[in-house]
Amino acid sequence: MNNYLATKSAASKYARCDASSLKLHGSEEPLSATAVNARIGINGSDVSTSIAGKDDGKDSELNQHFIQALVLSAPCGKSKSGCCEHNVFVRPGTTDFNVFHQIFVQQQLKYLYALFEKSPPKYILDAGANAGFSTSLFKLLWPDAIIVSVEPNPKNFETLKKNTAAFENVHPINAGLWGRKAKIGQIGNHGEWGLVFQEVGADDKDGMQAYGVWDLARMHDIPSFDFIKIDIEGAEGQVFAPGADISWIDKASAVSLEIHDFFHGYFNLGETEISSRIAAAFGSRPYGMTTDNEHTIYARYSLLKTLL
Repeated sequence: MNNYLATKSAASKYARCDASSLKLHGSEEPLSATAVNARIGINGSDVSTSIAGKDDGKDSELNQHFIQALVLSAPCGKSKSGCCEHNVFVRPGTTDFNVFHQIFVQQQLKYLYALFEKSPPKYILDAGANAGFSTSLFKLLWPDAIIVSVEPNPKNFETLKKNTAAFENVHPINAGLWGRKAKIGQIGNHGEWGLVFQEVGADDKDGMQAYGVWDLARMHDIPSFDFIKIDIEGAEGQVFAPGADISWIDKASAVSLEIHDFFHGYFNLGETEISSRIAAAFGSRPYGMTTDNEHTIYARYSLLKTLL
């Protein structure tokens, strides 16, 4: 299925969108993604005071600086050509631009182009939404979708809100995804895209709220999620822990995961226990499994038939 899905995705009109050319706010000169990354990417410093695109951070409750850039050709469901312009915000000296590059330039989620071509998802859960680039892609592809975007880190969450403010029916939640309602606290920091959380006591004043999948659906009167993206730095092992309510799987058309077995030690799990829990959850259900870049995708057989 890997090769077939890759071929179908590559033939999509969205795959032709070239997001590698951007204009920084206040400048008419297009720059390549490489040039932008050299200025504001993970290896750059906070140069927002010296290049076009400066945002003085006054609208940021957490005193963060943002660079605004116009993507000249992003995937777009409303456009006949399949591509349109789109504004994004990135924080200098963070992993933001790297995440943008993965999603929009490298198109690491391009399997979605084919998977949902005939049956777009109506309700989406974006767990581990980071700075909002995946949520933005989903809304660009499927403008009518209702999306719940979950991100526990306050600074990432603020950026998520900024990047999705122009969209309707996006519900950002500053929380984590877990197997049930719980309090969590950060224990590992691998950059803005690699923050690890574990459960803490219910009375922990610094604890962050975490929810199960059904909790998040009920909060927004959503009957069930059609598509669920999970990228939560090892906490997926808790979502699929023994005893967790995973009946939401039976209502989903597809679930995309980044599986982080290498974070097993944070959760006192075996080296492959996270991936084993996930495989066991889907093993007896009518789903096919494929991989694309860093992602493991479980898609319902009925959805896969639409590709034929």
